[in-house]
Amino acid sequence: MTALIRFTLLLLLFAGLPGGPLVAQTWQGAPEILNPGAGKDFIFGFVFEDANGNSRFDAGENGVPGVFVTNGFEWTKTDSTGYYELPVHADMNLSVVQPSGWRVPVDHRMVPQFFYIHKEGGTGYPLRYGGLPDTGPAPEQVNFPLNRQGASGLDFSCAIVGDPQAYSNEQISFLRDGVFADIIAAPFAPGDCMIQMGDVVGDDLDLLERHLELSAMTGLKQWLVIGNHDIDFDARTNADKSDSWRRIFGPNYYAFEQGDVLFVVLDNVYYPCGPDDVARGRMHCEAGQRPSYNGRLTEAQFTWLEGLLAHTPEDRLIVLNKHIPLVSFVDATSGQHQTDELHRIYALLEGREALSLSGHTHTIENHAPGQVFEGWTESVGGVPLPFRHIVVGAASGAWFQGDFNADGVPMALQRMGAPMGWMRLDFSGTGYTERYIGARLGEHRGQWIGLNTPSFRNWYNTIMDWVAVPANEREPVPPFSVNDLPDQGIILPEEFSEDGGIWL
Repeated sequence: MTALIRFTLLLLLFAGLPGGPLVAQTWQGAPEILNPGAGKDFIFGFVFEDANGNSRFDAGENGVPGVFVTNGFEWTKTDSTGYYELPVHADMNLSVVQPSGWRVPVDHRMVPQFFYIHKEGGTGYPLRYGGLPDTGPAPEQVNFPLNRQGASGLDFSCAIVGDPQAYSNEQISFLRDGVFADIIAAPFAPGDCMIQMGDVVGDDLDLLERHLELSAMTGLKQWLVIGNHDIDFDARTNADKSDSWRRIFGPNYYAFEQGDVLFVVLDNVYYPCGPDDVARGRMHCEAGQRPSYNGRLTEAQFTWLEGLLAHTPEDRLIVLNKHIPLVSFVDATSGQHQTDELHRIYALLEGREALSLSGHTHTIENHAPGQVFEGWTESVGGVPLPFRHIVVGAASGAWFQGDFNADGVPMALQRMGAPMGWMRLDFSGTGYTERYIGARLGEHRGQWIGLNTPSFRNWYNTIMDWVAVPANEREPVPPFSVNDLPDQGIILPEEFSEDGGIWL
């Protein structure tokens, strides 16, 4: 059975289920670029209500006031006519923040079109996955279309997909028959969203286009976070490492509003790391080592984030989306796999309602405010958490390893025992509820727990003690065989207290 036929059958199957699949957003469009190559020091334009849906600012259409626009460094807001003006940088992501109550257009892959990527001279040297071409001098004007039709209200939901990380076309089919099949069947509304939390692909950016076309079948507008497996590994500088990503998807950091929530997408994969990272104690970044990454923000992003938050109303929930966790339980002692200079991020968010979402570790971690683990302070200066931090798990589980299930997809149990899956966030105003869903296991099975009973430990430890004795000194016949293995599905009452009781 071909992949296309199989996925078509899935769509037909889910069409008969309550809530799915939803009808995808039909408004496709893109920013309007006028007078390309003008090469001026400033760029201007309008954010406008695209009444006829043609992505052009036509006579009679109205500008939208009070909308955030950024060049990736500075910020401005549109005036009463929808007009903005910003300085031009040789390498910049010009973008608009989708305002609450509005929507930006999408392309055929359900990727939001809210940006213009500019890099005069392009990457400047060959990259395996293409990098960015020379965009030439900046255009004089870029207009950003908006529309109210289909925009969500204060109540909406998002599918949060951590680490899809397919390394091959076969593994993309595992995503199709696993997590994406679940999302298609789930009760989502047209105004809902999907956020993929980095490591969207596994080191092969040639797979990204197919991945996006496949995940578009969910019908959800899809916002992406860049991960350490989504970069150009042959890039010479951090400024170039996301060039192929920017060409295929869009900006490596940006923001959008939905309801009472400001979603901030950060790029905290710094590659290749170097002397500045060594000064932070990241010795894997020393000269002579294999090029590697470190978890941190650039100074440009700190400036950008500070400017965004300074003009964001205090009553918004701020959701930080980045690939590498700010802090992690499973990697609590690692500097590379957590984020440097946490105190600066926390200071910018002081007094605000906030939520941190991340992927990277292939674990599910839900850390409450006030929590602290040994290693956080030493590794990244972590203090008791000021707000909730969630590591969202992995759609690829343990990198698609393990026994196959009935759908021909590996079970791929993650580190710490969770199944491969996805997280659903339901927002109401600034409140939210989170639920992890194991792929193809139903909404109520999000964790695997193993019971280690005293009878099993006796069987195992006795065999291990025998194995530890030199072969020429021990009894030739093992003390137990597999036929002596106790039934782990039966727990005797006395085993709850005997020898320390049940172990998880």
